[in-house]
Amino acid sequence: MDTGRVVNGRLAATVAVDKLNTVAKLTEAVDRLPAVATLDWCDLAAGSLTHLRAGSTACVLVATVEGPGRITDLEAAGVAQSSPAARAVGDSTTDPDGAINELRCQAEFLPTIGWFPGDRGATGTVVGLISEAPGGAAWQHGPLAKLWNPVQFSDLLVGVTRLGNSVPGRSLVVYIATPARSAPFDHEDAAVLQSILPALGRRALQAIGSDRSRRNHWLSPKEQAVLDRLILGMSVRQIADELERSQHTVHDHVKSLHRKLNASSRGELIARALGFIQNAQRIRRGGAEIAREVEIKPTVIADAPPAAHAIAKPGAAVKLTG
Repeated sequence: MDTGRVVNGRLAATVAVDKLNTVAKLTEAVDRLPAVATLDWCDLAAGSLTHLRAGSTACVLVATVEGPGRITDLEAAGVAQSSPAARAVGDSTTDPDGAINELRCQAEFLPTIGWFPGDRGATGTVVGLISEAPGGAAWQHGPLAKLWNPVQFSDLLVGVTRLGNSVPGRSLVVYIATPARSAPFDHEDAAVLQSILPALGRRALQAIGSDRSRRNHWLSPKEQAVLDRLILGMSVRQIADELERSQHTVHDHVKSLHRKLNASSRGELIARALGFIQNAQRIRRGGAEIAREVEIKPTVIADAPPAAHAIAKPGAAVKLTG
């Protein structure tokens, strides 16, 4: 028996299982992301990507990318970093919160993504090591260097995936940085990100929608707190008591939730929040919509006593069952 071959085979299997476990963690994290647009959605998405490497820092952008990586419209930016325990090895950042805030501010003004996604980036998903990405070899002298200057790291993994077809170039752009003095990313790490990024893009599309949006249309933390409790079946009075707010204030938040999520009923609101229906879909229609679609014509029952004659007048109340 070739002992060396057996050992190498076991080692390869161990590496494969390790990467599969990483994919599983990333998948679970993506599935837990909100199905509706919240102000911290990109931060949460970035946090899901930090499962790729312990101690990593991630940045997520929702942006329209044109030509050689130029950002023409930045809708949202989010940043997240692993827990302090995970950063303990090889990371000497003295003020991680300050570094993250500065990184987030820099992301808001990023003029380009720092590399060229090419034709594939306009139609699908592209992932790579920054040093091997087209136009990324000299990234230390471009906008990415300024973006990542607040954080001490050793290597950068980049990716972009298309967000629908309504807006040309509208994409989800991601960056993941390894902690300082840690091993650089390899092609297996790139393959893991390649496998999960389309799912993250679909979740973003579900939450944020296929058209450009602005964060003033996204759910605020207070609205999100109310929605979370509506999902649990709590009444307005119970929510008001738990959040120590007036019922009038909670009612205002509920009305805002209906407007932002385009929901006509409490059930539809919760269905959207759980990701069961898209923002453009409806599960029930109001009376006005039905009245426009149903033409009610006068009807006479022939050969019946006068009292049995029935005329349905336009605008009369009609009860629909079924």
